[in-house]
Amino acid sequence: MIRVALLAAPIVLLCASAPAAAQSAATLYEQGTQARLEQRFDTAISLLERAVAQQPDNTDALVQLGFAYLGAGQPALAEPVFERVLMLADGYEDARFGLAQARFRQGDRAGARTLAQRVVERQPDYLDAADLLVIIDQAVADDRPWRVDVSTEYSELSAGRGNWIDALVGLSYRASEQTSLALQLRNASRNGVSDQQATLRIATQVQPGIGLYGGLALAANANFLPHLSVDAGGDWRVLTGAAVGVTIGADIRHAIYDANRSTTLAVRAAIGLFDGRLTLTPQWVHTLEDSGVQSDGFVLRADMAVTDAGTLFLGYANAPEISGNTLLDVQSVFGGVTLALSDAVTLRANAANEFRAACQRTSIGLGASVRF
Repeated sequence: MIRVALLAAPIVLLCASAPAAAQSAATLYEQGTQARLEQRFDTAISLLERAVAQQPDNTDALVQLGFAYLGAGQPALAEPVFERVLMLADGYEDARFGLAQARFRQGDRAGARTLAQRVVERQPDYLDAADLLVIIDQAVADDRPWRVDVSTEYSELSAGRGNWIDALVGLSYRASEQTSLALQLRNASRNGVSDQQATLRIATQVQPGIGLYGGLALAANANFLPHLSVDAGGDWRVLTGAAVGVTIGADIRHAIYDANRSTTLAVRAAIGLFDGRLTLTPQWVHTLEDSGVQSDGFVLRADMAVTDAGTLFLGYANAPEISGNTLLDVQSVFGGVTLALSDAVTLRANAANEFRAACQRTSIGLGASVRF
């Protein structure tokens, strides 16, 4: 009888130890998670490493361990942990978000952005991932505070009225996270007569979601451009959401021409849908001349992100325009494409067909931006 009891004892102890080990892993996980939330990262790492040692495929414990490593400033240790979770469960978006953070903190911005974008696409309400995308883009912009913009547009006018050519060169500098400065030089030609214009602009974010700008343009000895124009405006993000986002804005511009002066006010709303991949922008335009002549119009525009790098836009306008010191109502259909070749280089192309009282104008334009 004693011999039977001695033989049975190891079996009893083995059976008793299994639930104890499982309970120990669960307890370690709970204690480690609580320590991480309390930002006691060294303690959390110790507890969660012991939990993972007992249950190597416990994806919840692995994710908590990865975030504990991030909290402790060890993204190189967090990266393989999150990668293992995604091998075990590819749909674990917390792990993909954690991996994006780990790669971003190690300098892999392109890889981090791809991961964060995928999280947002799969879970549009994952606001932390959306915020990470903004941080990554801001970091890229901070690394390249300078930007050069070049563009040219050629227009043919009907009824034998010749052609127009516009060429622009701009240089902008991001002085801080909130403020940027820009200088633009323009050469505009109307049937062989040319004007040169220089524009200086400053833009600033007065607080998150609210931006203001002001500008001054000069054209000495101008024939058809204003000798002096002053403009100002701003935008206010009133609604932020994965389903719908809304930004309202307004611009005012006062221009002095040879024979008259004009003031133009524009009010718009940018409505972002489908996590910002489609933006609809209706705009009301009002122009008043010093003589008292005034006109109202509107512009409708849609921008669609067809890929992460490419955006298409289409629009229709029926709005007033000053041309040759004369206020005209102009209807136009326009569109174009923007393609980001990299974080530093963006290409643009556009085309438009305008209908004026005296003629029809067809134009095509090309442009590029380079950050450095």
